[in-house]
Amino acid sequence: MKPKKTTLAESMPARVRTRREAKGISGADLSRRIGVSPAYVSQIEKGIRVPDIPVAVRIAHTLEDDEALYVAWCRDHKANSRSKSPSTGDDDAWTRRYRGDRFEDDVLFSRAVRSGEDISSARGKSVEVQAMRDEIVSARLAPLFNSAEEPAGSVERLVDSLSLSARREGRSLVTAPVLEPGMDPGERDEVPRQLWVDTMVIDPRFLPDARLGRPFVFRADEDVSQRVRDRVAPGDLVIVSRDLDEGSPAPGRVYAMRSGGRVFLGRLTSYGEKFLVQPGPGESEMVDLGLGVGKPAKPALAGEVVAVIKGGGS
Repeated sequence: MKPKKTTLAESMPARVRTRREAKGISGADLSRRIGVSPAYVSQIEKGIRVPDIPVAVRIAHTLEDDEALYVAWCRDHKANSRSKSPSTGDDDAWTRRYRGDRFEDDVLFSRAVRSGEDISSARGKSVEVQAMRDEIVSARLAPLFNSAEEPAGSVERLVDSLSLSARREGRSLVTAPVLEPGMDPGERDEVPRQLWVDTMVIDPRFLPDARLGRPFVFRADEDVSQRVRDRVAPGDLVIVSRDLDEGSPAPGRVYAMRSGGRVFLGRLTSYGEKFLVQPGPGESEMVDLGLGVGKPAKPALAGEVVAVIKGGGS
């Protein structure tokens, strides 16, 4: 016997769709911002699928909605899915806590969720999520933890502590290899360890719009960044997703591209049935990497730039 759907399973899909449409965001654009496929977004809005918590949090941020509501939706779904007995409707613990903090009764709560309207913060209580963010931001200005800045062994302890805290809160952290500028990460699922010069741990809450699929990181230098100076300057930390967005390549976006065994940054422009690399400041020639319209983007593209930490995050 299948478990009964949770309370929010009936109303959250419509809420996501309503808020997305109200903000003029297409399903494809939402999928790009949160780092999933358009089909995944469609399944969420049809009530076929409940997202994982990190994805749900990115949806909340993109739609400027209450993160705690989305976390309650996901946690109760996970708890109910693990249960072997049908739900009685009394096991939506996270939803009950959320409703009790913000609404006088279930009717007002259900109406607010279904309508897609903004929901006020908990009555008479501080917003724990914001307080947690403020504490982290005050401790470190950048959303990154760089082993080069810490005494030997301290990063491992820090990562263990952060990972434990994140698991308790239903979140996940992303670990990315740091490479030398221009180093090709290759096409394996895991970047070969001999290419790593450092390790970076990224908290996705600080980069809610970034797609962090199999990322790698490097500090840009003159050669790597010369074609995209408006976006990346020497010394910036560049985060690249190796999992390309559906529809890639797309003109105007910044990609990490392969040429002569190295990686450089550039934008593409369509020219007939080809994609050519746009020239940088003071340059006139475009580069042909053999990319064709409607043809696979790899191996010519190593990934797409999804975040840039100006000044190296220092």
